[in-house]
Amino acid sequence: MAEKAIAKTIPTTADTSTSEDDPSTECAVCLQPCVYPVQLPCKHIFCFLCVKGVTTQSKRCAMCRREIPPDYLLNPELLSKVDLTLEGGRGFEEGGEYWQWFYEGRNGWWVYDERTSQEVEMHYKNGDQRCELLIAGFLYIIDFELMLQYRRNDPSRRRRVKRDVATGPKKGVAGLRIEQEVVEVVEAVDAAVDVTVDTADATQAIDDSGSPADANVD
Repeated sequence: MAEKAIAKTIPTTADTSTSEDDPSTECAVCLQPCVYPVQLPCKHIFCFLCVKGVTTQSKRCAMCRREIPPDYLLNPELLSKVDLTLEGGRGFEEGGEYWQWFYEGRNGWWVYDERTSQEVEMHYKNGDQRCELLIAGFLYIIDFELMLQYRRNDPSRRRRVKRDVATGPKKGVAGLRIEQEVVEVVEAVDAAVDVTVDTADATQAIDDSGSPADANVD
């Protein structure tokens, strides 16, 4: 039943990039196909959230160790454009409604990226008490009884999560702000500023995570 529910997502348009833009491009941080891929000045490509996580930690490329410019997250080189309104409206059909997984930021709720959301939904539908996720290179626990997300190695870093209708109010998707009907990812990266301001709040989707520390945050 879980797989069936996950398969029923709101269809996307043919000319709009999906979360996993190029299955052949593997992120060296999470070792999965890139979600919202970005290219560093050294030309290495990673998930947007993984770059945010790396930037708040070593501040160096995970591949070549070249330093990441301090202002990179303000104007990253994203490789595709995304209809964030459509992405944020995807969901799991149930009872005539579409539902989505959200994590709490400092001033509102964010939607998990589609891949993370599907994984969370699968565990939720299976009746699991909690699940473990790799987000931006960090392991996080989502506790379905307490509806909290926290770092496995630091439970004090936590944030609330919820399963709510996909049409509900949201700040954005996995750290990318929804500001217009259709925006280019590069225009939405101002969300990265929050990571440098408060790393404990700052990444897929934790103690504030959206994520590290949490990167998929606001």
